[in-house]
Amino acid sequence: MNFKTILKVIVGIIVTIVLGAIGSGVWERILSPALDWIYRFSVGLISKVSIDYKNNIYEAAEMGFHEDFSFRLFLITTLLLSLALLLYVNSKFGKLP
Repeated sequence: MNFKTILKVIVGIIVTIVLGAIGSGVWERILSPALDWIYRFSVGLISKVSIDYKNNIYEAAEMGFHEDFSFRLFLITTLLLSLALLLYVNSKFGKLP
């Protein structure tokens, strides 16, 4: 090996170490805190949305049958069950009561 090749290898090693130190400093001072903040913000936001959603479900369950839709569903179900009972009685006795 000649002197130029040895010098290139030594300079390459030194440049690699310096660039690694710069990259480590950038990670330590800039990227790590930024990513940590993004992580904490995301977890906090997801947690808040999840808790609010859960609380809304409990509040809606506490109110019971308060919605118009629930009353209509009850009426339709009652009508269908009454119709089924009427058809069953008609098939057993042969005439409508």
